[in-house]
Amino acid sequence: MLPAPDRYRSPEALEAVRSGERVYVHEGCGTPQPLIDALVARAGELRDVEILHMLTFGDAAYTRPEYQGIFRHNGLFLGGNVRPAVQEKFVASYRAAGGECQYEVFAGCEHLWVGEPGPQTDRAHEMVKQFIAKQLKAKSLAA
Repeated sequence: MLPAPDRYRSPEALEAVRSGERVYVHEGCGTPQPLIDALVARAGELRDVEILHMLTFGDAAYTRPEYQGIFRHNGLFLGGNVRPAVQEKFVASYRAAGGECQYEVFAGCEHLWVGEPGPQTDRAHEMVKQFIAKQLKAKSLAA
């Protein structure tokens, strides 16, 4: 448990965090960005610190590739500030396990945009159809 915030500045409070521990980050507008920044600043001293949260706003630097092995992101609900990092990690893990997947970021599109009509949605739907057809064809050739 961290010391009371009124008695310590952010960097001092984060000195209590040790490698292998879990840190819960308050969600929404209560996301403590100065505390997150102070924790990330200690990256060189830490390993395998789990960051647990519901939905944070602001910079989620701990999800960046350079912090792999230092911070483990465990989001119970994913916002736009962490979604790309989670998606990229899933793709890498899936491919490492021998799976095939196609990953593309549609710039400027908001969450759940693919449910709305438009050229980007049409393009995404076509990509999915082509991917499924390719997988079905490969499966039938292997049989």
